[in-house]
Amino acid sequence: MTHSNIIILGSGHLALQTNRRLTEAGYKVSHVSSDEFEEIKETNRQESSFEYAKAVIEKSDIKDVSAVCILDDDDGRNIQLLLASLALNDRVPTIVALSNESLAAHLAVIHKNVLVCNPAAIAAPHFANALYKRQKDDVLPISGAKTTQILNSRTDRLILKLIVGFFCIILIGASFFYFTENISWIDSFYLIATVITSANFNDAIVRNYSPEFKLVRTFIMLAVQFFIILAFTMIIDQLIKRRTELLVLGKRRHNLRDHIIVCGLGRVGSHLIEELLIRGERVLVIDDNTQNRFLETLRSRSVTVLVGDAALPKNLRDAGIKNAKGLFSVVNNDLENMEIGLNARALQPNLKLILRIFDQDVADAVRERLKINAAFSTSALTAERIVEMLGSAFSSAKLDTT
Repeated sequence: MTHSNIIILGSGHLALQTNRRLTEAGYKVSHVSSDEFEEIKETNRQESSFEYAKAVIEKSDIKDVSAVCILDDDDGRNIQLLLASLALNDRVPTIVALSNESLAAHLAVIHKNVLVCNPAAIAAPHFANALYKRQKDDVLPISGAKTTQILNSRTDRLILKLIVGFFCIILIGASFFYFTENISWIDSFYLIATVITSANFNDAIVRNYSPEFKLVRTFIMLAVQFFIILAFTMIIDQLIKRRTELLVLGKRRHNLRDHIIVCGLGRVGSHLIEELLIRGERVLVIDDNTQNRFLETLRSRSVTVLVGDAALPKNLRDAGIKNAKGLFSVVNNDLENMEIGLNARALQPNLKLILRIFDQDVADAVRERLKINAAFSTSALTAERIVEMLGSAFSSAKLDTT
């Protein structure tokens, strides 16, 4: 079966996967990559970016196509391509990938022929469903698996050094009084105590101070005061740091049971968390970005957040991985997702793992070879949905031809 021509605009995993799926479904597909827009831009510097886009799209005979798919990885470029496409042909069914849900809602209302798909929203239910899917390899013990002990923090010894230095000053000062004033050790420590506390000077044993004595005493007072101020500063700093780690970064051992750990708080992660919360799951999120725009929203909904690197075994242990029901790693990096998954498997052999992998073929290999319960490509899932959307659009508009 041969269908009408479809043009794909944009570059990235989604554009490639959609091209592949549409070709397999029997559609005639022409693909204009983002590189072609840049080439036109270099040769026509007098025109605006919008005119560049229109020039490239017009060369692709957009007026004769049956559908347009705008699938670049960048939302901004997709908006630009959409506006240029609509300026040339606003009657053709157009599918545009947008992660910005506010823009998507407005576009759907204004242009009836524009269908908006959000890859993260499409993929989230598939990820969540994998958590409940029973598989014969749900329990995957790995014998001899060991986690690499990573030194992720160094003990701050400055406070200890301050305390030792403080007692050294007391000892040196007491020794000075003992040997120079011919008094007992008790009186010597008493005298140094009066120097440190600035109290009971009228009760001091030594009354006629020599110049040398005054200099030493002055040095001791200044040194002690300096150490006291510095010690208090460090203590306050540690208290504030500890409070920040607990309240803001969530860096403590979380005693949760039967919860879900989600690593990565990007577009896919945020939609996945929403999906899990709707299903009544208790979620703990690990993300290393303290400025993540989704953090405040999650905290307002009482979702536990641990700010840190999810690949570190310590952070996984602090997230309560031993008692977790499952772990999703949806970071925007394949290697990091695999590292997180393997570290999690080593810490909890029976844990259910679902990973995000960009290419579906690689995802299938990862699931099979690395003993991961499920691995999905967001682009592949979205591409399948786009094929369905086009089929429905052609069916309803009777544009499908044989």
